[in-house]
Amino acid sequence: MQDAELNKVYKTILAEYKQDKVFLEKLKNAQKAWLSYRDAHAESIFPETDKQMQYGSAYGVCNCGVMETMTLDRTKLLKKWLTGIPEGDVCSGSVKTK
Repeated sequence: MQDAELNKVYKTILAEYKQDKVFLEKLKNAQKAWLSYRDAHAESIFPETDKQMQYGSAYGVCNCGVMETMTLDRTKLLKKWLTGIPEGDVCSGSVKTK
C-alpha cells in the first residue's frame, strides 16, 4: 500500500516537472539510489542468509515494518515537489514555491 502511494507521488512529479529534463534525470538517479539504499538498509538490520531460522517467524512482518517506515519517509520527502515550499526559501532548489 505504501509503495503504491510512493509510486503515485513519483509519477505525479514526473508529469508536473516534465519540462525540467535535468531535474528529472537527477530525480530518477536519486530514486534508483534510494531503492538500493532501502534494500541495503533492511539487509543490514537482518543480515543473516537464513532469515527465518535466525529471526523467526516474525521476520516477514518486521522486515515489512522497516520497508514501510522508509517508504513513508521517502514519500513525505518527495511530496514537497508537489506541495511546494514557502516563497522566499533561498534553498528551494528545484522545488517550486507556493
